[in-house]
Formats: sequence, structure tokens, C-alpha cells
Amino acid sequence: MRVLLCLMLGLTLCVATSALGATYGEQYEMTVSPDQLAGVASGTVANQLVVSAQGSGSTFAGGIMTYLDADDIFGANYGYSGNNAALLNGGNYTVDFRIKVLADQAPLAGKSFSFSNQNGRGRGLQLNLGTAKFVSNSVIGEGNVDLSNWIDLRFIMRSDDTESLYVLGNAVPIVSIACTGATGQSGILTTPGFALGAHGGGSTTMANFQLDWVRIAAGTDPTATYDLIPEPSSVLALATGLFGLAGFAIRRRRA
Repeated sequence: MRVLLCLMLGLTLCVATSALGATYGEQYEMTVSPDQLAGVASGTVANQLVVSAQGSGSTFAGGIMTYLDADDIFGANYGYSGNNAALLNGGNYTVDFRIKVLADQAPLAGKSFSFSNQNGRGRGLQLNLGTAKFVSNSVIGEGNVDLSNWIDLRFIMRSDDTESLYVLGNAVPIVSIACTGATGQSGILTTPGFALGAHGGGSTTMANFQLDWVRIAAGTDPTATYDLIPEPSSVLALATGLFGLAGFAIRRRRA
């Protein structure tokens, strides 16, 4: 019986471990309003995204965060930022997110998101109903994509100073640029780092979109598949089920 219990314990650990595969390093599933740290679905404290700034321009309902243009360029909306060096892999990192754009952004060089690598080089990213644009003091790269409906996107930053935006699962980028400087970024960025949404004091105010989830991983493969980090309760449920099967087998054997 002891041997069987040991085997079942080993099987539990193996299944739980193998189920992980390559996982995201951090993920926000918008289960609660992002102004609460409880919005962290998984990941370590060291890897957690930072919820920075607040104001009246953002609302949370039904697992969706809605960002609207801010009247106060330096004081509105919630945004996410991250600068954990290990999570961002020396400037080689991936940010996946599900988004729906509600209206075109203005002015011309306004950005919705910002990214930088370990060299401090990066640009802003402006997302409109039908276009995605990398911006500096002006538009420096543009691609066509329908963002008026929910869509899963992947942004990749590379330490060789290039950045690209993809439809998740597609190896061909919507738009890709070589970064030669740091203009166009949000003032809240560090190196490496990223800022999603509108940040008070960070000059990132171009919103007009809804965000469903955000996930971050180390690496730069546009077609890489990452598993979600399972919640501890899910792993516990798996272990409980397997031990229950072990108990059933033992009782049946005794009978």
C-alpha cells in the first residue's frame, strides 16, 4: 500500500509539473479591478506588474478594463507598468494581450502603450480602429489591422533594438521597426520596461480601448506557445483527485 501511495504521489507531482510546460512569467486575467493587487492571478511578488496612477478615465466591469481618453494629461486612468529584469529577460521579452479599440487615437503621435529594452531604446505604440502605429515625435512605422473587435495581439521587444507587433499565432508582423532612440515612450518607463494604458504623470494618455487580459513571457519567438500559470487551487484539486483514485484502488484491492 505504501508503494502504491508513493507511486500516486509521484504521478501527482509529474502531472502537475508536466502540465505547466513553458509558462508565462506573469499574467493579469482582469478578475478584479486592477487598482487592487489581488488582480494578480499568478506569478511571484518580484514579477508583479505595478498598477500606477489613478483617475476617472478608466472603469472595470465584468472582467474588462475600459480606458477612455483623459481630460487631464497627467492625472487620469489606471495603467500597468513592469520593469522586473528577470521577467523581461534582458530586453528580450513578449507581451500578449487581448484588446478591443473603441475609437481612433489623437493626436498623431499619441501612444497607448510604451516599451523599452535594456539599452533604454524603444517607442510608443498607438492602436487605432484599423491601424497599429509605432510613434516617436511622429509616426515611424504603421500596419493595417482590424482592432474594432476583440483580438489577441503579441508585442515583442528585442535587445537588438527592434520591436514588432503581431496577431497572436501569426509569424508575420503587423508592423516592425528598428529603434534608434527613446522618444515616443512614456515618461514612466525604466530600462527595460513597459507601460500599458494611460499613466498619470507618464504622458501616456491615448486610451479609447478595452483590455481583457495581459500576459508576459521571456523570449522573442512570435509563434511560441505559453501555458497559463495554474492557480494553486487547480493543482490542489488535481492532487486531491489522484489521491482519491488511489484510495478507491486500495479499497477495491482489499475487497
